[in-house]
Amino acid sequence: MSLLTSTSPRHPPPELTPIATAGSHHDSVRCGVDVASVRDVASSLARFGDRYLRRLFTEREVRESDATDADVRARSLAARFAAKEATFKLLAVGSEQPAWTDVEVCRVASGGCMLALHRGAKTMAERAGIADIALSMSHEHDVAIAFVVALCGAAPLDPEGSPCPEGSPYPEGSPCPESSPCPEDSRWS
Repeated sequence: MSLLTSTSPRHPPPELTPIATAGSHHDSVRCGVDVASVRDVASSLARFGDRYLRRLFTEREVRESDATDADVRARSLAARFAAKEATFKLLAVGSEQPAWTDVEVCRVASGGCMLALHRGAKTMAERAGIADIALSMSHEHDVAIAFVVALCGAAPLDPEGSPCPEGSPYPEGSPCPESSPCPEDSRWS
């Protein structure tokens, strides 16, 4: 079975080209998408407070989402919740679900966000052959959405002892430090 490209279901190109073989980890793409209710997140925050925050979010996520306006905070956390769910879908977690805090949304210097995968989520990504991962989040009124795309290829995600990627704030060729899971301007955890 192959995944095929097509310009339109009604008018396919004369010859369809396979872009990846199902089950192959090389040169393929995975994606996950999720929506979250801002109202549900606000309700959970009001009902469970710090217990809710500690179970689902890292200290960094809580700190970066901290706002004096409760609505702004709920929208920010709902987008992060959707990003975690979208990542779980991308990883096809099934019965092997990593901890919520194994998927971390980090703000980068440019103002955007990136994903950092830790512990169980990182192991699952390495097993799946994920070489790069990208995140897009948004929120409007009572809905937050996240879309996660991963490229699968021969190079594992953040292999131990490998140099930091180009554009990293760390010296060229140095190993990425474990103590800083979300280096500024780096897409690697």
